Amino acid sequence: MTRPSWSSVRTSGRSAGCFRVTDGLAAAFGEARVFDTPLAESGIVGTAIGMAMNGLRPVVEMQFDAFAYPAFEQITSHLAKLRNRTRGRMSLPIVIRIPYGGGIGGVEHHCDSSEAYYTHTAGLRVVTPATPGDAYALLRQAIDCPDPVIFLDPNAATGRKRPRSWTTPPRSSTGPPCAGRALTSP
Repeated sequence: MTRPSWSSVRTSGRSAGCFRVTDGLAAAFGEARVFDTPLAESGIVGTAIGMAMNGLRPVVEMQFDAFAYPAFEQITSHLAKLRNRTRGRMSLPIVIRIPYGGGIGGVEHHCDSSEAYYTHTAGLRVVTPATPGDAYALLRQAIDCPDPVIFLDPNAATGRKRPRSWTTPPRSSTGPPCAGRALTSP
């Protein structure tokens, strides 16, 4: 958020969301850059698209995966397709952070696993972290990406402790976190 073009659109209200992921951002960066919105997901994503078209890099926070369904049309038909429709002349560097999956005791709207919808949509990049360190590094890289990124944050892991060091690994350091025969040997 230290770069002037980074913005954040929150859907979480003054409490910094159900998982407190955005706690302190408004105080640190001001309410002009970090602001609350009504729970109107299609409008939130549409606003983020407009912000990106005007040179910003919005980061949208949905409260739960099933709450993103009202915005699905905006995400799959507009956000994912604009670069192709404009023949590469316009990109939408937007990150949509969506907590997903079970493990929190929520039933009806709080434990979907909608990742297949996003991974099968051309034009979207989809990432999910395995550790808190991965979450930090992936979020930084997602914000820097010129394409729209769906950042799926596992519900069961969102309350994990933060790592001691917040360093962003270089993009070339992808792959398994450690060598193991199951991944490296036949």
